Amino acid sequence: MTILFLPHRLSSNRRSAPDRCWLPCPTSGPVLNPALKLFLGLVLVSSWTNVGAEAADVAFDLETVDSTDRVGEYLWMAIDANAKVHLSYYDRTAGNLKYAEQNGDSWDIKVVDGETPGDDVGGYTYMTFDDMGQPHITYFDWAGALKHAWRVGTVWQNEPVDPGPGVGRYSNLMFDSAGTMHVVYFDEGQDDLKYAFHNGTIWVLDTIDSVGQVGIKARAVIDAQDRIHAAYYDQTNGALKYALLDGNWTVTTPDDGTGDDVGSYASIALDSAGWPHISYWNATKGDLEYARFDGANWAGEPAEENAAIQTGLFTSLQLDSQDHASIAYFDLTNGDLRLARKTSSQWDRQTVDAPFAVGRHAALLVVNNSVFHVAYWNETRESLRYGMGMTPVATTRTSFGEFRARFAP
Repeated sequence: MTILFLPHRLSSNRRSAPDRCWLPCPTSGPVLNPALKLFLGLVLVSSWTNVGAEAADVAFDLETVDSTDRVGEYLWMAIDANAKVHLSYYDRTAGNLKYAEQNGDSWDIKVVDGETPGDDVGGYTYMTFDDMGQPHITYFDWAGALKHAWRVGTVWQNEPVDPGPGVGRYSNLMFDSAGTMHVVYFDEGQDDLKYAFHNGTIWVLDTIDSVGQVGIKARAVIDAQDRIHAAYYDQTNGALKYALLDGNWTVTTPDDGTGDDVGSYASIALDSAGWPHISYWNATKGDLEYARFDGANWAGEPAEENAAIQTGLFTSLQLDSQDHASIAYFDLTNGDLRLARKTSSQWDRQTVDAPFAVGRHAALLVVNNSVFHVAYWNETRESLRYGMGMTPVATTRTSFGEFRARFAP
């Protein structure tokens, strides 16, 4: 980790230009030269006593990716090995699945499926890459089927995964270490959480959980041992559920709500030890919740709670290399896109975009602990939005004054 100390200001006896000197400034006399200032500043920083820290907001540069027709719902975001952003999403006006690929300062936008008259496809998308770097997307055909599309060169192909009826919402596509495809998704017809994998020839279908109405708003990830972890909502009991595929599926309840309705809009990520962390919504309190597993027990806490508002919908969770959580989510009361970041002792929160109903279908990615990518739907303008921001400069109070340090990996 590199620490770059940036001159800021001292608490007393300073000139109107705070970067002119790092020690209490004389009222007259020569200004310290830059090399001496750097040396003295580093000596002082090493000896100052830290008495508190203030987290600065991530400054996002926001843009509209696509505003043609009514677009942007049910989006997913992925970043390839060349750090290019890719987005899959639904075009409600045309009834098709669209794909946007970052190309410098612009976006290349294609229709993947749905150009045949009468088609209506592209809901509940999920995108990832194969070992050749080609994008694959699972998505919902509004006729009631789960579909899979993939790009070969510049040409998109597609196939049914589960013909239904009523299957394919909240799909999650993963490749294991052998290149086998796995999909976790919701069966609305049976109110079940389902699973499919491709055996090299056909898709093989299975049911993960069928007790009550389960599987809505499911999210899943695969770990380094090819185990699949899924978080999802138990609508019957108002609870958050978790399923693990490790040879067989095992199902547990990290949060039964204890009288509250919890578990909707779940997002899941794995920490450096391979244990799951989950963000989700408490519908009763209107709070954003966060739960983590330590290998033996689940522990939870609110990431944002405010009795005056309903917040924490459409969560998207990421963990950095220190296992600190960042969550993008929608504030229903104010119509804002919000970001919560966990430090060692507290949650720091900010508004990313506002107002006018922005932030549904949020997708967050954090790269190298320092670069934040977020994509979301602007409901008012019915458009797809994207933003990128860097890790902020942190301000730390000391017994002498303040210094700022930018932390880079």
